[in-house]
Amino acid sequence: MAITIITMFAAALAWAMIGKIDVVAIAVGRVDPVGGTKVVQALEIGNVVAIHVVNGQHVTAGQLLVELDATDSEVDIDQLQRQRDDSRLELIRMKAFVEAVAGRPFDFQPVVSGGARLLVDIHRSRLGADVAFYRSQLEALNAEIARRSSEIATDRAEIAKLEELRPLVDEREATTRILMAQGHTSKSTWQQIKAQVIEIKHALILQQLQVTAAEGNLRAATRQLAGLSAQTLQKAYTDLSEAQRRLDQTDLALRKALKREEVTKLAAPVSGTVYGINVNTIGGVVRPAEPLLRIVPDGARLEVKAQILNRDKGVIYSGQTAEIKFDAFDFTRYGTILGEVTSISEDAVEKEGLGLVYDTVIALRKSGFRVDGKQVSIAPGMMARVEIKIGRRRIIDYLLSPLNRYQDEAIRER
Repeated sequence: MAITIITMFAAALAWAMIGKIDVVAIAVGRVDPVGGTKVVQALEIGNVVAIHVVNGQHVTAGQLLVELDATDSEVDIDQLQRQRDDSRLELIRMKAFVEAVAGRPFDFQPVVSGGARLLVDIHRSRLGADVAFYRSQLEALNAEIARRSSEIATDRAEIAKLEELRPLVDEREATTRILMAQGHTSKSTWQQIKAQVIEIKHALILQQLQVTAAEGNLRAATRQLAGLSAQTLQKAYTDLSEAQRRLDQTDLALRKALKREEVTKLAAPVSGTVYGINVNTIGGVVRPAEPLLRIVPDGARLEVKAQILNRDKGVIYSGQTAEIKFDAFDFTRYGTILGEVTSISEDAVEKEGLGLVYDTVIALRKSGFRVDGKQVSIAPGMMARVEIKIGRRRIIDYLLSPLNRYQDEAIRER
């Protein structure tokens, strides 16, 4: 019996002297796709009206995922579209009016959808009224010019007649005055002729004053006629610029409203697999920047992002082999997955309960396990325990390490 025990002890000692075990550093992390997942968020507050996907569903880029209430946006868009149609028709109308004022042929035949035909009729009537009013002003001024010209012609004809009569009456008055002095005619006869001389003189002065006044009125009417076209054109160009400005503003507001409506229909940014849906209730309220779901892009490789302890930083480097155990898969039944350390952060961060840790990334060499005859993929978000192989050690050294540590500490004690 003693020989057996001695033999077994010798064998165990020999095994401890010769045998080696792996030395590993332990880290805990979670699975993430390389490059991260694509987060789908709401840009504006809204109510959920439809959810078109479920967790695990494959989607293609651009596929509709979630719809939010777009009632307010639709109202804004309808109103802005009507305003845009009205502003565009106003711009076309003002251009046609400018052509009319400039004396060029004009037309008003805009191409519009059925809903804007009433607006077309309104603006066509407005254009007709504006052109008619402008032309009535032209006609009134032209009539005024013609009337003043006629008055001047009549007054000048009257002046010409009086100037022809004046020498004759003057001569008659002089002759009658001589005859009166010689006693051949009466004084009353001379006075009558003298009165005619005075009347002709004053009538001539009055006609000349009337001609002067009529010429002034003619010049004023001519200036008004010239100014009417210039002023009307100036106002028309001002209104044209204002119409263009309103159209530009409406177009900008409409583009913004369409963009707001667009963001109520949340589509997949990439092709991939949906997971992490945070909305499940129709009518539920979502807020800006609130993550609604995540998408793992097609072809994205998975990796484990873990934190290694500060004490292990000196013995871990890129390229080391790691063995990963997943909480979702019992490693005693399904085994583990090998990985490789690909990066280690240069600076540590403080983590509650662990102290200073370094972010470490481990690439996976497999993407899933065989479970009950079916291949089950590792999913983003799964928790993992990472054992990074940092070397090999003799079993005897491992068993004696506590003793060596205590001995070293005892030697240094005072």
